[in-house]
Amino acid sequence: MVVRHSVVLLAVLPLGCFIPKGIDVDDFTGTELPWTETLPDTLTATLTTTTLSPDTSLTDATESTTSADTSTTTGETETESDTDGPASVCDPQPEDVEAGILVDGTPSWDHPHTELDTSCIVTFVGTVGPALHLGLACDDGAHTIDVADVGELDVVAGDLVELSIFIDVPWWANVYVALRKDGELVLSAVDADELPGAGDGFHPGPDFFAPLDIAVLHEVCPIEPDDVEPCNFICQGCTRDRRLALAFVDDGEAEVVFDHGSGQLGDIAIVVGRAREHVEVFCTDTPGWRFDFVALRGD
Repeated sequence: MVVRHSVVLLAVLPLGCFIPKGIDVDDFTGTELPWTETLPDTLTATLTTTTLSPDTSLTDATESTTSADTSTTTGETETESDTDGPASVCDPQPEDVEAGILVDGTPSWDHPHTELDTSCIVTFVGTVGPALHLGLACDDGAHTIDVADVGELDVVAGDLVELSIFIDVPWWANVYVALRKDGELVLSAVDADELPGAGDGFHPGPDFFAPLDIAVLHEVCPIEPDDVEPCNFICQGCTRDRRLALAFVDDGEAEVVFDHGSGQLGDIAIVVGRAREHVEVFCTDTPGWRFDFVALRGD
């Protein structure tokens, strides 16, 4: 198996170091360090205030029972316990949330390389167990999408929608799904080693989730310790990890959601299952970053 070193090196390449204009680092707990990635212009103009407290009104998302657990393919092992005390060295503390994606009922690593943009009619939308299940009759055939049920979705059977899917499997799997109705993004989901933007043939381009902007906030948390006792959140194995945060911007509004957190951006419910930098990697075929999230636009 050929390892794509260019993917892993993204975690260590110098990206510059500055505090974006309009963002007060004091708004973010758990760090005294600035970000190390240039943010889009829309973020620097709109991300002036943020709320770090998780939205407790959101129902905790659980991964689809049929979704593949990519932690087994990336060398990660995570367990939960009921032990008191902080689960992470960084606040806000992690929530018990997951963000799963299943395309066409097939585990992510069993897909061939896929780049699909097609028109569809919604044939079914509803919950199946812990997952939100979509049935679609598309120009290229039938498709199904299962994602973590994190909120309402503004589609009903009979709606005409546009489906975009990008899947690449270097060893682990990178999966990106977007669904638009009347030109408006209503579903966005990622389980991958990068956010959209690379456009290198292995990842989609920066407009995959347009007009939703998403940026990584680096170094908002310190690195998790080597030995976590008790092991109730991050269990170091193949990697040593740092929790990250994702900034979501839509229609001039912004929401920051940390690794294992949830948030609300207008009528968009968001769950970030993982936003992690693997600052040290001790196993082969393990990427430098891991991101998974689901964002659903309601009525």
